[in-house]
This record gives sequence, structure tokens and C-alpha cells, in this order.
Amino acid sequence: MLQKWCTTCHIWRPERTSHCHDCNNCVLRFDHHCPWTGTCIGKRNYRYFVTFLWSTSLLAIFVCGVCVAELISASKKEEEDNYVLRFFSGASRSHYMAPILLVYTLFILCCVGGLCCYHTSLVVSNKTTHEDMKYIKGKSPFDRGGLQNIKEVFVGMIPSQVSALLRSHAQANRAAEADGGVEMANIL
Repeated sequence: MLQKWCTTCHIWRPERTSHCHDCNNCVLRFDHHCPWTGTCIGKRNYRYFVTFLWSTSLLAIFVCGVCVAELISASKKEEEDNYVLRFFSGASRSHYMAPILLVYTLFILCCVGGLCCYHTSLVVSNKTTHEDMKYIKGKSPFDRGGLQNIKEVFVGMIPSQVSALLRSHAQANRAAEADGGVEMANIL
């Protein structure tokens, strides 16, 4: 595994680790520093970030659908000949917030939906935003195929889980040695 020396943190960084100048930390599988959450998006929280993007996009689609349904039901009550006038005149009288909410959620959907599509393509190709913007153009050397990449992001263990597993194995090994037993085999 290729390691680089971080001159700020004074540690050897594993592959795909970068130093975040905003947080002043080295972050494993660094994606980006998010100003909205105020933290780095990396190996530990990337799955939650992508899930947040998907849930926000789906909510915006749902709200847009409800607004359009309300506007259509309000316009059916009007007797205008022009469909567009009937659509908005019915809404202006009884459902005045529906067009405003529709425009607002369409704006949110354009912003967050685009970001969601971009990060979905990064997950499928096993890239990070940092790698995509800085130096990896085309196919990623870390690409294992779409389904395996998705599994790695959403099902793979995060570093805190790995360290907890290693600690539990070390404690079990010490307990076995103290009892005169044989050392347990390492799983990782």
C-alpha cells in the first residue's frame, strides 16, 4: 500500500487519505470538506452523506408531486377556457402557497438532485470528489465494478468498527493466553 508523509500531522498517510486544511486533520478516503455540515466527508460518514442527498432529493420530488396535484385539483374547479390561466387562477384563490412551494422545491431539487446524481456516479465508479477533481480522469484504479463499489460504500465497515473489532480480538487473545489457551486466529 502506498503511503505518503503528511508534513502537517507528521504521520504516514494510507492510500486515498488527504489532509483537510479546514479541519487540520488527515481524513481516510477524503471526499470533500462540506461547509453546510461543517465537517469533512470521508470514509466514516460518506454513506450517511449520500443517504442524506438521496432522501432530500426524494422528498423534493414528493413535495413537487403533491403541489402539482393540488394545483391540478384546484384548477379543475375553475371555469376558465385557457388551461394555464385556469391552473394558476384556481391556485391563487384557494391554494396560494402551492405555486410558491413548487418553485422553491424545484430549485432545491435542481441543486440537491444534481449533487445526488454526481455522488451516485462517484459511488458507482469508486471515486471521491477529491480524486475526480484533482487527478483521476476516466476509470478509477479502485473501481471493482458497480455493485461491488456500492457494497463497499454502504455495507463496508467504517474505521471505528474495524478498530473496535481489533480491540475485541486483542482482548480475547489476552484472555486466552492468560488461561493458558491457544491464541485465537486473526480474522482481519
